Amino acid sequence: MLKEERLVMLKNNIKTYIFMFAITLVSSLLLSYSYSSLMSRTEANKRFDIRRNIIKSVGIDIADMSKDEIIQNYNNNVQEIILDTNFNPIKDITYDNLSAVEDKKTGVSYYVNRKDKNNFSTIENKEEDITIKKYLPIFYHNQKEVFVFPISGKGLWSTLFGFLALGKDKNTVKGITFYKHLETPGLGGEVDKEWFQNNFVGKKIFNSSNELVSIKVLKGKSSSLPKEEQIHAVDGITGATITSKGLSDFLLSDLTRYEIFLKQ
Repeated sequence: MLKEERLVMLKNNIKTYIFMFAITLVSSLLLSYSYSSLMSRTEANKRFDIRRNIIKSVGIDIADMSKDEIIQNYNNNVQEIILDTNFNPIKDITYDNLSAVEDKKTGVSYYVNRKDKNNFSTIENKEEDITIKKYLPIFYHNQKEVFVFPISGKGLWSTLFGFLALGKDKNTVKGITFYKHLETPGLGGEVDKEWFQNNFVGKKIFNSSNELVSIKVLKGKSSSLPKEEQIHAVDGITGATITSKGLSDFLLSDLTRYEIFLKQ
């Protein structure tokens, strides 16, 4: 009798274990599927947001454009130019093949092949590293005849990511946008606002001596500068001195990386 009871108990325990295993397996599969689906959607949204900001930066009013219209404008007009660090064009890599890896200390983003992202992320001195190939992406809008360059760097509370658009002369600013940052709303967060971004339009990044000086975001008004310097500066954001200085610094730094291309 005792043996029979033990057998019954053993069978019940086995059934319980099987049930628990089945529940755990199904839950894991559902979580895995949900995570993969969410990741795919998140990546698609990121890709669209980048394309939206590129189209906006060249001077196109996207306020009344649908998502499909923006994607169509990008696909029909934007030529992706991928250069290596010697400014040689790379034909077998697209922008979607690249990953931007941020240097957490400086906010500088380096573009590497997606397959190299994890290894490159562990490298401390990313600027000097030569073990992993870095790339310089550029976007050219054929209709507007505008070059667009990715920009990024430290503000006060966060790294700012955006795009700077230059005319066919590679000197005159056509637009600037930011698609990711955590700066304070009403202060550094004003980089998102049209009044601030419109200040850049028409400014020049090279001076009369063909020296790359970029665009300086001032603490005050650009009108206070000598007339010949006003074309290289914009009004700062009240109460956002550190964000303004950070933007000035990384604009010059990022444009310097493309200087040879800009002077070609």
